Amino acid sequence: MTDAVLALDLSSSGVRARAHSRALTVVAERSVDIATRVGADGASCHDLEAIMAAVREVVRPLAADPRLRIVALVASGTASSLAVARLGDGAPEPLSEVLLWSDSRAMSHYPELADDLAAAYGRTLYPGFRL
Repeated sequence: MTDAVLALDLSSSGVRARAHSRALTVVAERSVDIATRVGADGASCHDLEAIMAAVREVVRPLAADPRLRIVALVASGTASSLAVARLGDGAPEPLSEVLLWSDSRAMSHYPELADDLAAAYGRTLYPGFRL
């Protein structure tokens, strides 16, 4: 049996789980693509229930693999999505779509928010960025 760290990657294109040995080699891997809904209005979204189902689909088989002993779980995700959900008993209850980095519906609001955003997130916004 191999001790493994299970690394979960949530990206804007799908969900991937990799089991890494103590030698940092990948000993098992599963991935699932997630469909992106793109609208003529600039929408770029995922379905939260589809993301949760994809996480279960990639994690459960690795967690149940008799060759592996999962000793830790790490999760990584880009700052590429935003969702509102009610957390409680059981699965999260989606209260919004999962908005992706490529969703452009809020672009028209940027000029009025630019100074506040730059002040709040000065370390992450490119200083030369202008609309």
